[in-house]
Amino acid sequence: MPYRELFQISVDQQALPLCWKTAIITPVAKKPHASENNDYRPVAIISVVMKRLEQIILHNLIQPIQEKFDIYQFAYQPNKSVQDTVLSSTHEIYQQCYARALFIDFSSAFNTIQSTLLLEKPKIL
Repeated sequence: MPYRELFQISVDQQALPLCWKTAIITPVAKKPHASENNDYRPVAIISVVMKRLEQIILHNLIQPIQEKFDIYQFAYQPNKSVQDTVLSSTHEIYQQCYARALFIDFSSAFNTIQSTLLLEKPKIL
């Protein structure tokens, strides 16, 4: 439990060591052959200790309010992705659209025709 002891000392002193707060900003290419500055995105590399502290704080902040999140909240949620958003939106759209169909059974219509009249009709013409 060395992390716990380190974190408790930091909380008790109400301060973070400078090395925990220091980050190295590294440019990472967005595409394979980056040629312009806009082809890179900045990534902050922080200490493992600070990353763990962030995870603990996030867990303790989110856990009590997790059940109050909207069911359509997909961003920053574990086990949820863009696919979930697309599928949910598509499902909602399909539920709002009403399909109307007209089925006509022509075979029943021909059953009501008197066949003798139908046969005499061509003879008249």
